[in-house]
Amino acid sequence: MPMWDEEEEADDGKQKTPKQRLLGWIQNKLPELPITNFNRDWQTGRALGALVDSCAPGLCPDWDQWDQTKPVDNAREAMQQADDWLGIPQ
Repeated sequence: MPMWDEEEEADDGKQKTPKQRLLGWIQNKLPELPITNFNRDWQTGRALGALVDSCAPGLCPDWDQWDQTKPVDNAREAMQQADDWLGIPQ
């Protein structure tokens, strides 16, 4: 089981689930976006572009200008950059 560097305890004293921890990591990585879930906040593809750009600045520098009505194109662009430059297969 992988170890986490962050504090093991949640605010209420209970351990966070892996899903909560991942969401917290994403929120810390993308403070400019209000990411609160793994469903609707990802539907435009812009959050994926922002995440790729935050991991490798310059890969998706214009993610905030992407057309929200073209979510598939946005996600495809982000994933293509991640595949080409970061070695993360689509």
